[in-house]
Amino acid sequence: TYNELKHVILDSYNKKGNIIIPAFAIERTQELLYTIAQLVKKSEIPPIPVYLDSPLATSATEIFMNNQDCFDEAMLKLLKTGDSPLDFPNLHFVQTVEESKWLNTNAKGAIIIAASGMCTAGRVKHHLLNNLYKPESSVIFVGYQAEGTLGRRIIDGAKLVKIYGENVAVRAKIYTIGGFSAHADKEGLLEWMSHIKNPNLKVFVIHGEEKASTVFADEIRNRFGYSVYVPHWGEIIDLNTMKSEYAQYSPIEKTDNIESEIERISLLLSTIKMRYHKAKEEGRRINWAQVENDISDVRELVTMINDEL
Repeated sequence: TYNELKHVILDSYNKKGNIIIPAFAIERTQELLYTIAQLVKKSEIPPIPVYLDSPLATSATEIFMNNQDCFDEAMLKLLKTGDSPLDFPNLHFVQTVEESKWLNTNAKGAIIIAASGMCTAGRVKHHLLNNLYKPESSVIFVGYQAEGTLGRRIIDGAKLVKIYGENVAVRAKIYTIGGFSAHADKEGLLEWMSHIKNPNLKVFVIHGEEKASTVFADEIRNRFGYSVYVPHWGEIIDLNTMKSEYAQYSPIEKTDNIESEIERISLLLSTIKMRYHKAKEEGRRINWAQVENDISDVRELVTMINDEL
């Protein structure tokens, strides 16, 4: 993982484009910072500007540094030398929205780490919107990308993705580094299970895609002879009787009101988009104050609907 990240960063750096790393705010981001810090301090990569653009990840990193009694021996040894394992020259913690927007227009040849890890929300979507179409840019995925997510579509080779309603061409170089995974792999799980001695054990395979879960369940049955279940979405299994049923979902109340508000949001967004494209076509300066007001209206409507749900 260390060498793989080094080579990817060097390859991307030589193209003078930005390196976007979608990362989970807690644990994964800190692993990345630690690894990049080691690469920088050993002069294995140039002193590239690194921006951590995630308020949650920044807060989590502060918590890590404020609880050094939880560090392992290697980290404590590093601290005794006066070195910080999660800090290095050219590391910048981005806090405000204005700072984040500045990166989209000013960052050149920088590493930008931002949440969410699967690109479903957060500031990383804005960075992808502004970098994904550039051949000199790179995107490094260091975590699992679930089916249906923007991150999954990108690593599956999509040539065009939609971000905030805009079609964005995927011209950046896409990398996937699996060594940062927080989960054990198949062999690791099987080895762990080999120490359990219980012929009546019942195993439930969850938190995985259907095909992989089914294959893994078969492997457990063949190797250990256990009863293995792969629950379906919405299935409830009574652990005492092993009987299963499917969850019943009641209809949402106030659907008429919610649907009318969603219609209002759709209309507002269409208006914003129309004004934006018209201003671009006519070469006019965009009235950002008006755009901010429109977006604020949309945000208020979304908040109201969320409260009702």
